[in-house]
Amino acid sequence: MHAHVLALALVVAGAGRALAAGPQVADESACPYYSVDIAAFYSCAATFGGEAALPVAIGEEQVPVARRTVLGLYTDAAGAYRWKTTAGAEVTLVDLRSDDELNDRGGPESVDARVAWPRGMQAEAAAEIFVAEFERTGVALGLHRHSSVLLICASGRRSTLATNALARAGYTRVTNVIDGYEGDEGLGLLGWRRAGLPQFASRRP
Repeated sequence: MHAHVLALALVVAGAGRALAAGPQVADESACPYYSVDIAAFYSCAATFGGEAALPVAIGEEQVPVARRTVLGLYTDAAGAYRWKTTAGAEVTLVDLRSDDELNDRGGPESVDARVAWPRGMQAEAAAEIFVAEFERTGVALGLHRHSSVLLICASGRRSTLATNALARAGYTRVTNVIDGYEGDEGLGLLGWRRAGLPQFASRRP
């Protein structure tokens, strides 16, 4: 009887220590690639073509079908913020929203560049224009085909299209921020602004 009580006490104590330590990564290797939840997301020290290796913050099975991409690399706004805070210049956060959206709603404080996804045209034409503009911006930022890039729009729709367009152009480390800046209530996605992450204010009163 006493042995069972002692064993239970040890289990409870161990669980308490685990909770106090916070979320644990599922992979105990030196470079974990899958985390238990988004709060465990962090930048890995391993390298890929000279860039910080990408820890996949959200497994594809947890990503709504409408937000999946051919590269299969996903995070949410909280993960994007954590990655930028940890890795800094090793990852580039690109905002795809329009001038009007920036002026009306503000944007992520951590954004490195803006390349608006063209609207009001066929997807193929929009993708071609976007990739050309992204590459012009990328030259100024020193990006290459294996640079780590995060794409964010309002709700994750445009960033999904943009990620696929860049993948077709040969980019390999593009991560879709699946909930975007505003989130998507229909898919239960929170978004950068509603998550209370650092942002710059709208430019209109």
